[in-house]
Amino acid sequence: MFGHLLKGCCSKLEHVDLSNNVFTHKRTKEGLVPLSWKHYFASTTCLKRINLSGCRLPADAVKYVTLY
Repeated sequence: MFGHLLKGCCSKLEHVDLSNNVFTHKRTKEGLVPLSWKHYFASTTCLKRINLSGCRLPADAVKYVTLY
């Protein structure tokens, strides 16, 4: 999903509700957190609220959400 958001699907997106979704914990070349996830939260400027309740996230994913 974040790959599509990066490409401009929702450039003015202010609220995202991802509650009760499954975060895939498969280790890839870039680690547990996909590059699209990292790049989206590093580049988003309009996002004001994100709901991740009920999601089991790895610590790195939470770090990228809170850093940016």
